[in-house]
Amino acid sequence: MFQKYATIACLASSALFWGLVVRDFKSKVKVDQTNYPWADAWTNTELAVEEPKPTIVDPKAKVIVCTSYDEALKKSGETGRPVFVVFGATWCGWCKKMDNESLPSKEVQDVLRNYIIVHVDTEKDKVTPAKFSVVGLPSYVITNHKGQNLKFGSGYLSPAALASWLNESKLFSQPKTPIGDASEVKVEEPKVQTPKQQVIPFEKKDNRKDVRRIGR
Repeated sequence: MFQKYATIACLASSALFWGLVVRDFKSKVKVDQTNYPWADAWTNTELAVEEPKPTIVDPKAKVIVCTSYDEALKKSGETGRPVFVVFGATWCGWCKKMDNESLPSKEVQDVLRNYIIVHVDTEKDKVTPAKFSVVGLPSYVITNHKGQNLKFGSGYLSPAALASWLNESKLFSQPKTPIGDASEVKVEEPKVQTPKQQVIPFEKKDNRKDVRRIGR
């Protein structure tokens, strides 16, 4: 019985001792729990990171939408804007979700003022996806009038993620098509004129004077 009470007293003394040690430590060292990597970032507003605002070169600019890839490249050469090509298909559910939710969002539309956008249906156009080695949908690429692969991505992106992906200010200014570029000027082939055949009139020769009459 005495041994039981002695054990309880020993445990109580040990707990009291360590409690005093911890209290003394907290009074001397101020611990900032928000610095721990396992801090709850979902509820701690101090750790929230503000999304960068979209970069807009010209506030008055509007989104340029083209109906074909070739038209978009030509427009890029005229304006100096990059081309945002979106590859999709009618059977692609994530493509429709991105078209209906991400692209029409305000944050994405603000960034798209710096772009020329064109949708490519991979079921109808097989050539353009092959140029950029598209193997999955949705896929998207930033290019210019030369057809260069400036940035490539694939998979569904939320409005915020897509706006961040497009917000590449270093890509907003692309080279224009030089004036007088031979590739843009159509050269008409000269018409070959067939020389007219000269018609020489047939001269009828009268040989009657050379004919000797019999009896003269």
